[in-house]
Amino acid sequence: MVEDNRGKKNKYVDTIEKIDKFNGIDTPLLRFRTTINSGKYNQIYVQRFANLLMSKSLRTLWDQTCDSVDEIYPLDLLVGNQHFTKSLPSDLAGSSVVLTRLGIGHCTTKPAAGGLVSPREQLTLCGINESPNVGGVIWGYECPSSMNNLFPAGRQTLTRAKSHVFAASIERTKDGEGFEVEYVIQLEIGGRIPTWTTAPMVVQTIKNLFKFTHGYFGEGGEGRGGEGEGREEGGVEERMEELLRDKIMGGKEDLLVTM
Repeated sequence: MVEDNRGKKNKYVDTIEKIDKFNGIDTPLLRFRTTINSGKYNQIYVQRFANLLMSKSLRTLWDQTCDSVDEIYPLDLLVGNQHFTKSLPSDLAGSSVVLTRLGIGHCTTKPAAGGLVSPREQLTLCGINESPNVGGVIWGYECPSSMNNLFPAGRQTLTRAKSHVFAASIERTKDGEGFEVEYVIQLEIGGRIPTWTTAPMVVQTIKNLFKFTHGYFGEGGEGRGGEGEGREEGGVEERMEELLRDKIMGGKEDLLVTM
């Protein structure tokens, strides 16, 4: 346990845990948890939290090192759900878990740590899986070097950072008056930066994210909103309606999110 702030006032992170040498990799695996008091839970919050990571205009509000973040290759959701449902473990077969976003992303960073860390870039396959009125998981896999042809043409080649593990889960609280966030990351900065110096930078970055998230979804925050805002911003309902129309999920009516 790196930090345990449960029961303490004015703390935006409940717990921070660390596993050293996870999967034999020197970079530690870090797990962050917090509970957001957002008022009555709205399924659109999954997409809105994802926007804090995937939208440059929002990400730069809490991540000063963000230079660019783009979905460069949106992938077919219908085909993605066909593969996803086939790969579900037996205990989840027939459940209402739906893949609502899928694509290849490219992101770059600015110099960090007073210029000691030069700009970095990543190429990742990212997606969002949702379960209506329950929550969802935002996940990403670092693309292997065999997929380097997908990097944007004409870009300036930067040192490659790698997310060996990345997932952020959003789950409605039992009372329905907020949601819990669990953020897991094993990030290798790359280059010649010693591993022991990078973990504190990652910890501070996620602390900044959680602090911003509490304000964004808190009382009067921009992340809260009603039915109209949800449809316009996240498109969750439209995505699920599309899946239902094409009967990829067997036409199950309970897959349709009503905001």
